[in-house]
Amino acid sequence: MKLLGSQPSTRSRISSIVIFFLSFFLLIGCTDATDPKEEEPV
Repeated sequence: MKLLGSQPSTRSRISSIVIFFLSFFLLIGCTDATDPKEEEPV
């Protein structure tokens, strides 16, 4: 029973980390795509 209670906790933690990383990567990707795009028209 202890393992079952620990499983959802670990899964929730992994989900939180994945979402955090996804958000971070999206932010970096958006900034990276905006940087070169702004210099291109010039």
